[in-house]
Amino acid sequence: MQVGVDTTMPDKVIKRWLVSNGFKVKDEFETINTIANLSRKLNISQIELCWAIWIQESNEKGKINIV
Repeated sequence: MQVGVDTTMPDKVIKRWLVSNGFKVKDEFETINTIANLSRKLNISQIELCWAIWIQESNEKGKINIV
C-alpha cells in the first residue's frame, strides 16, 4: 500500500464492517478478496474503499471536509 499497490489492509475495522453488512469472511484472504470485488463493483480503488469504511466507522465523517 505504501509503495502504490492497490490492496486492502484486512484489519478488525474492515472485517467488522463487512460482517455487519452481511458479508461472510473467515480470514484475511477472504477479507481482501471481498474488498477487491466491492471496489471493482463501485469503480473505486481498494484504498479509497478502506478509507471510506474507516472514516465511517470512526464517526469522524462530520469532522472531515471531503470535497
